[in-house]
Amino acid sequence: MEKRHRLTLRDLTAYPLVRMPPGSGLRTVLDQACAAQGMRPSIALKASAADAIADLAVRGLGVAVLSEPMADTYRDRLTPMSSPTRPSRSCSPGSGAPPKTRHCAPC
Repeated sequence: MEKRHRLTLRDLTAYPLVRMPPGSGLRTVLDQACAAQGMRPSIALKASAADAIADLAVRGLGVAVLSEPMADTYRDRLTPMSSPTRPSRSCSPGSGAPPKTRHCAPC
């Protein structure tokens, strides 16, 4: 398995995000991390099921924000995105590409 690096929070929030609704553990952690750094991410869509989040990212509607185990479940449909400086464990509509490629951002 290739070694991958993580995107920074700033790298990730440069994209519209598809993520869990408020109150979920992953959403709470992401919200707290953004608030601590004074960032307000753009929320493209919210979904309460990891499968729905993965499908929305596959359709190019935003960066899927999933836990690493969830992202591994959908690795056949999602492509890890990379930042301009290093590869990542994130999935989005494309690292610098038009939003039609499918990618994800496992946390």
